[in-house]
Amino acid sequence: MTSLLRDVHLTAPTGPNGRLFTLGSGDYVARVATVGGALARLTWRGVDIVLATDVEGDGTAYAPAFSGKVMAPWPNRLRDGRYTWGGVEHQLAMTEPEAGTALHGLVCWQEWRVAGAAPDRVTLATEIWPQPGYPFRIGLATDYQLGPDGLSVAVEAVNLGDSPAPYGVAFHPYLRCGDGLLDDCLADLPAERVVLTDARGLPVREGAVERHGLDLRGGVELRQIRADHAFTGFPEGGWQASLARPGMPFRTTIASDTRWAQVFTADHIGRAGLAIEPMSCPADAFRSGDGVIALEPGARHTLRARLWADPVTA
Repeated sequence: MTSLLRDVHLTAPTGPNGRLFTLGSGDYVARVATVGGALARLTWRGVDIVLATDVEGDGTAYAPAFSGKVMAPWPNRLRDGRYTWGGVEHQLAMTEPEAGTALHGLVCWQEWRVAGAAPDRVTLATEIWPQPGYPFRIGLATDYQLGPDGLSVAVEAVNLGDSPAPYGVAFHPYLRCGDGLLDDCLADLPAERVVLTDARGLPVREGAVERHGLDLRGGVELRQIRADHAFTGFPEGGWQASLARPGMPFRTTIASDTRWAQVFTADHIGRAGLAIEPMSCPADAFRSGDGVIALEPGARHTLRARLWADPVTA
């Protein structure tokens, strides 16, 4: 009997990342994956500056801990997968059952289509269709553009439906600066406040970073830092954060203008990188309302970020 899936097997990508696009400019090389609209690798002069997940061939190992993914229409965790919008209660699937939460939105594991490609740029697009728990239609496009000064990322959303939709978004890279674990690295994040989380990864209270031993301003060694918290209280006009390792000739740097950034020391994947995630809203925002965007029909929202290697001068 002829398999109905014969053509699918012939044409589908064989690795867990879908199609991989290689971009190049100056000292930088990036690889972008269609599954999850994700950044799968970024190097500067041959050195990884994000956690690499560009698996090819017939492997089945997917990107660990949402590395490089776009998270929409909400970032982080939603308590019990439940929220109320416009007076109607919605129940999402609890995709993190051990914590009883709906985690990182709806597009991390679907394949995005290619909307445009060039040697230094690729644009991927997808749609969120109305479904149980999120009965709204959202179009998404993520643009990766590599230049001699690093990688620019833009995630644009448009409400394709006929009613306002709750919306949030984040980008989830793990920064690296040379080989080895985080313990010897120094993180610099200009945030004044932190939203502490409980054992489920859900917010419990907000406070000053120095009060909770999480003041990363000026560069702090990560050896004693364990974090999976949202930071806020950034300077007006945007923020810039970095990861440095003594002896390396550069610091890995990320910048954005979001009000929140999740910082995660990746303890459950061996502290292999430091996630600094630009976020439009913090965890559980669909319930708290903190930072949630009421995306009107036809309205658009764009998250922007930039990643680069900043040379260290002696």
